[in-house]
Amino acid sequence: MTERTRVNPQTRTRPSPQMRSSPRSRSGRRVWTWLGVVTAVLLSIGAVAALRGPSSNTPLDPDSATPQGSMALAELLLDHGVSVQKVRTFSEATTTNPAQTLLIVNSPLIREAAGIALAEIATKRTVVVGSEGGAATLVKSREDSEPAELAADCRLPEARAAGSASFSDQLISGTGQRCFPGTSGAGLLVKDSLFVLADGSSMTNQKLADAGNAALGLNLLSATDEVIWFIPSPTDIELAGDTTAGPGDLLPSWIAPVLVQTLLAFLVLALWQGQRLGPLIRAPLPIVVPAHETDEGYASLLQRNGQPGVAAAALRETSRARLASLCGLPPLPRQDVLAGALAARLDQSEPSIADMLWQRRITTDTELAQLHQDLGRLEEQCRLTNRPTE
Repeated sequence: MTERTRVNPQTRTRPSPQMRSSPRSRSGRRVWTWLGVVTAVLLSIGAVAALRGPSSNTPLDPDSATPQGSMALAELLLDHGVSVQKVRTFSEATTTNPAQTLLIVNSPLIREAAGIALAEIATKRTVVVGSEGGAATLVKSREDSEPAELAADCRLPEARAAGSASFSDQLISGTGQRCFPGTSGAGLLVKDSLFVLADGSSMTNQKLADAGNAALGLNLLSATDEVIWFIPSPTDIELAGDTTAGPGDLLPSWIAPVLVQTLLAFLVLALWQGQRLGPLIRAPLPIVVPAHETDEGYASLLQRNGQPGVAAAALRETSRARLASLCGLPPLPRQDVLAGALAARLDQSEPSIADMLWQRRITTDTELAQLHQDLGRLEEQCRLTNRPTE
């Protein structure tokens, strides 16, 4: 029978903190690495979205340098001493004064009532770009047509000076003077100080240099020293005619694509990490933990929680069970039976054994440590008496 040496838990060699936390540290570093990567991606997306702004891709935006934007026309106006102020709300557009020119980028977002209110603003002139929306009050019908360059062919000085202009795929008919006529309608309708263009292609960066587009845009918008450039916003409750708006309507337009990209990034990360996980494999434990070490660990937890008395009770209970087994007694013998059997085996007094196993009051960690050593010696002495003499 192999002899087993009992080691004092206070002097037992413990693994170094570095060895003990190595797998956890590697896992923690991996988690923090991926959190850093995801955070960097989100910050990059947010920074790009913020720099681009909510209207960087909006057609006819005077701040946009894309082919469909109108930055070139805005710069041309500035070169001729005309300032451009972009507004996004109906209330800002309706505060335009007679010394300003109002340009309205027409849109289905503009309901009929809002369009009439915009057309009735007392400005030097109001230029409506596009016929789809409530601001095109002069338009009675729209007809599809082939993209073409059309001659002015009207008495309007601004159109005659431009000579010609290009229009994409739609012409309009309605009340007022017709300019740039085609086979199915005209490119421009004029009545008093209201000008309605069939479409805004002639004002885009891509088409501004074609035909007389630059001259037409400059002539229509340079009658005053300031142009109020109104681009409707889908979040403008007053413009849409609604009294309430849902939470989604109040969010910036770039929120949706950012959320979609974030979701895709998390899905890709989840799939990639999921492929690294294989089926569970049964493997034997590398060590066998003796029962008394488990008891000592439990008592150590109680000790750290400031409960030395409860820890002492746990140590005594498990020690009594092991001593009863060594003495050939039932697992839960009476106090006098176990104390008497141990006293007879170890040549010790029953009161001293009873004091150690039941009666001694434990209130401090020092007393708990001493009790742990005494119980260990008692069990070791009892085991030695069970060994056959050689």
